[in-house]
Amino acid sequence: DVYKRQAHGDTLPEHYVTGNDSAKGLNAPLLQGADFVGDPIEVGGGPAMILFGANWCSHCQRETPKVAQWIDDGLLPKGVSATLVSTAVKDVAGVNSPIEWVASTGWSEQVLADSTENVAASAYGVSGFPYFVFIDADGKVAQRVSGELSREQLTTYLAKIAPR
Repeated sequence: DVYKRQAHGDTLPEHYVTGNDSAKGLNAPLLQGADFVGDPIEVGGGPAMILFGANWCSHCQRETPKVAQWIDDGLLPKGVSATLVSTAVKDVAGVNSPIEWVASTGWSEQVLADSTENVAASAYGVSGFPYFVFIDADGKVAQRVSGELSREQLTTYLAKIAPR
């Protein structure tokens, strides 16, 4: 890696769809890495929405363009950052590379290219894709959700972390 990918702070436990999330209220790990062209990116302060996606994931291929459009439509509250973390990269026949995939989604916010060891995904306890993490203004995990979200669900999670 041109720019070393690092995670600082405690790793969050894996989160599955069922049960309470034991990471709620914990400090979000600080991720330091780079985008696809090597520019440094730092993720983990709040308020923020982090979307973890994989180039080969059909759910991510559907969800990421929707979230990008929702952001373009003004759904992202002022003061809340949005980052797409491209992770779990696989070279699969007929599937776009991560760079091509992200470009095809219309995503205009920052992108963190995870390491080949998936340091960012591991630090946040990613258990499936797409995977959302919502961080409050104090840098604490407010919510983690795996799977596709409706516009209403996304609005609700964002409202909980939006600056007042």
